[in-house]
Amino acid sequence: EFEKGARCHLADKKYVPDNHADYAWQITEADKGGLRRLLVTLGFGSHSESFYSDPLRIASGEWRHLAFTYDGAGSVAFYHNGSTLSRVTKPGLGPLAPGRRGLFLGDRGGSSYSGFPGFLDEVRLCEGALKFEPVEIEVASARSVWQRMERAEPVQILCTNLRRETLRGASLRVDFDGKVETFLVPDLNPGAAHTARFPVNTALKAGAYTVRARLEAGGV
Repeated sequence: EFEKGARCHLADKKYVPDNHADYAWQITEADKGGLRRLLVTLGFGSHSESFYSDPLRIASGEWRHLAFTYDGAGSVAFYHNGSTLSRVTKPGLGPLAPGRRGLFLGDRGGSSYSGFPGFLDEVRLCEGALKFEPVEIEVASARSVWQRMERAEPVQILCTNLRRETLRGASLRVDFDGKVETFLVPDLNPGAAHTARFPVNTALKAGAYTVRARLEAGGV
């Protein structure tokens, strides 16, 4: 049973924050609405960086598939039940610095208890950043903040076919502040990608806005 104010470790090879090697994977404490985040901390030798997923609700008594990948170039992807939860990119990062500590599963490898209050099953460590979805959507833009009335370059949204067969008849729906724009996606062979260019409306009032992208096709 989760304690609302407690976080826990799923995997740990860092032990302490100033050990700038290897990785640690945690579930954060719950916020006021009961939502938690996945937290991955990676060590790069001289410093460490933390990556947080989007919030999710983790109820007791239910099996869930959780995963994360790091591509060795600054991008961490989080997965929940086989679907992408979120992706975080920090420019300028490279491979992890290897450490000397062993891997602890379900707890922190140190003095204070931070154990996961449940069961872990079918744990898998893989070399390379595996994909779990049939189609990948990635916002290939380093910027997420613009000045009002700025003449902004379009945001590039990259759609990649990860299936073994050709993706046909797909369309990309992008919702920005309630305005939906649809882009037709050409047929994509296995492994092929298409980039849609979405214009950013900088005439809106200053504030935080959410961009949602969804790819629709038969069977996807």
